[in-house]
Amino acid sequence: MLEKYVYNCRIETFRKKEIAFKPYSHNEYMYLILNGRIRVTLNYPNGKEFTVALLDKGDVYSGHARGLGIAVEETEVAFLPLRLFREMIIEYPSFALNVLSAVGSTLETTFNVIENLAFRDVNERIYAFILSMLDSKGKVKKDGVEIPLGLTQEELATIVGSTRQTVSSVLTYLQKEQIISFSKKKLTVHNIDQLKSLINEKH
Repeated sequence: MLEKYVYNCRIETFRKKEIAFKPYSHNEYMYLILNGRIRVTLNYPNGKEFTVALLDKGDVYSGHARGLGIAVEETEVAFLPLRLFREMIIEYPSFALNVLSAVGSTLETTFNVIENLAFRDVNERIYAFILSMLDSKGKVKKDGVEIPLGLTQEELATIVGSTRQTVSSVLTYLQKEQIISFSKKKLTVHNIDQLKSLINEKH
């Protein structure tokens, strides 16, 4: 199926923290994440950095965008020429639907980031990030909804615009209240309603 297209184009593997793509560097390409995870950031001359998307396996991102793509873990990316990308969409309508879903999810994440930074305090931004990951990546388990986190506390702090110490403190509090449990690889939410209430009670 799609393999005949994907494996005839350029595929690169990036180590953790390695830059996968730079703003406007591949205007004639689309990026397809084959394995791993990419964090897309906006960077400014004053040193500020904002994470606007997390791309996982199967997600697509445009080379026209101004985002900087950084590998969160070892990641394999296919660089799809726009001509080839159009052919894939025409031949496989289901792929087109997946692309629309992925683009919509990325756009929603971007708006959430803007809203969180503008209107929420640090704790609320962490709660909101966990809830957004539940919607996009959560898997129902016996004891709650599991998120394959794959982020260090320092990386999570960068995403929500905070510090590692604050993230650690908030996660520890949530675990003490039995709202979540977490490890390096995953985070499980045991009480979604209680987590939501921590945001709603302030608004």
